[in-house]
Amino acid sequence: MKSIYTTTGMLVILLTQFSWAELDHGISVGVLQQTQLFDLNNTTLNLLTNTPKIQYQLSSGPWLITASASKDEENRSRLSNLYPLRYKLDFKQSSESLYIDYNFDQLWASAGYSQSHFKQSFISSESDNYSEGENQSDYRSFIIDIGYGWHFENSQFSTSVGFSQQASNESYQLNQVIDSNRQNNQSTLDQIKQSGLLGSLSISYQHYFSMNQHLDWMLGSGINYSESIDGEAHTSQTSHTRLTESRFFASEDESFIDSDSKSTSLMVQSSLIMDHGSINLSADKLTSEIWSDALIEFGISLYF
Repeated sequence: MKSIYTTTGMLVILLTQFSWAELDHGISVGVLQQTQLFDLNNTTLNLLTNTPKIQYQLSSGPWLITASASKDEENRSRLSNLYPLRYKLDFKQSSESLYIDYNFDQLWASAGYSQSHFKQSFISSESDNYSEGENQSDYRSFIIDIGYGWHFENSQFSTSVGFSQQASNESYQLNQVIDSNRQNNQSTLDQIKQSGLLGSLSISYQHYFSMNQHLDWMLGSGINYSESIDGEAHTSQTSHTRLTESRFFASEDESFIDSDSKSTSLMVQSSLIMDHGSINLSADKLTSEIWSDALIEFGISLYF
């Protein structure tokens, strides 16, 4: 995390060598909503998480720097003896990312680094069975993305190809007690380190409706296909949507993880675009999921 902030500071100092009037700034605040699954013996429980996110953009001419961070802690419990299954669930998440884009009229190239940490822990009790577990995952990715857009009078169509070199470290610990005397104990601990190269292809379409001279409404949709090219990697998604020539809406989904070697995800989005800001809403889901399990991102951006 410190390395991201240090690199961002150095890039900001470099860009400030230009005239301050040539720099454009953007600040976004928002929230990511997603359902986390907890497997307790033969029962699967859902924990709805709402993760705050902050994002900063700095642009000068064709250059754009985007730094973002999010952090969240959630818990849910049912400890009353009135229920056969009693439990306590805890979830922690944090992520940081830094992207550098170079934009042409219709083409853009992006390079970035992201890191994220996830931790699930639980305690459950049902009849004579008692169990507690903890899952932790750390991901670090270097990303390169190249995109091209076709711009029409009231719409745009874009496609991009990306590659991500990912390293992950995951640990799973489970302790179980099978009887009330706590004589029959079972304990397991697994730790998995993986690295791999992930390729992705994204296609998206946005249509703009002019509300008045200072307000536009955008509706869009897209599809993303990801596949492990070499080694073992978890699928994740990062999308760039060009709102105007100098403004991008970056949606990063590092918690959108699937253990398969390939996956396809769908996205829908809507934005209100003003002279000095935008209001953005998007939803992403794997094709194997239902929309109620989608990751939903809401954000408000100001540009100055």
